Amino acid sequence: MLRELRNTYGTGRGRSVLPVLEDEVLETCVDAALLWTRWALRHLQLVLLGSLQPLIADLGTAWFSMGSLATRLAAADLPQLEPADQRQLGVAVGQRASRNTFTVRIDGVEACTLSQDAVTWPLGYREGVVEGLFLDQFGQVHVDEQARAPRLAAEILAPHPERTRILIELAERIYRSAWSQEFCLIWRQVVAEMHLARRLLGEVTAERAWTEIAEHMQQTGEAYDALQQ
Repeated sequence: MLRELRNTYGTGRGRSVLPVLEDEVLETCVDAALLWTRWALRHLQLVLLGSLQPLIADLGTAWFSMGSLATRLAAADLPQLEPADQRQLGVAVGQRASRNTFTVRIDGVEACTLSQDAVTWPLGYREGVVEGLFLDQFGQVHVDEQARAPRLAAEILAPHPERTRILIELAERIYRSAWSQEFCLIWRQVVAEMHLARRLLGEVTAERAWTEIAEHMQQTGEAYDALQQ
């Protein structure tokens, strides 16, 4: 409609005489422009909500109310992101959850554990969340103060067809990483939770890789405690 109005009443196309504009035409143009502007502004808000890098940055420091992360993940359209972007976002979510932000844990981690759907919760995102639950932004081994990370990570990985590979790669990073001060205080609880969660993985090779991580934590923790005595 706007195109027809422009073609009929517009000043372009080398017109020698300007067309006469009636009040009805002017009102129609203004109303159509306002309608389009309102639609564009609403759509822009959705685009801004789902913008990847601002969301990752906000997961570092911003406050999240209940449901706000769920809204922003939906706006980000996780299934359509590149696998590397899914993983990067998952890492940021896992790390924020391990800093005890319960709203992020509920919307971005626990919601994922409740679903076997690899479309709604893509594999790259799952892989990233697991890493973030165990390794903080400084590359240190770190989990939430209530040691929920092992159970959550095992449940998130359970439907992943490459969970053994993921755990082997995670183990390599954990083995060469220092521990956060908080982890040094709760490592025994983490090891106990890992043994309890092992069966959730549902695959012998994945369970073996998981157990090796727990045993490494046990040995490292005992050596650390011995040095403190």
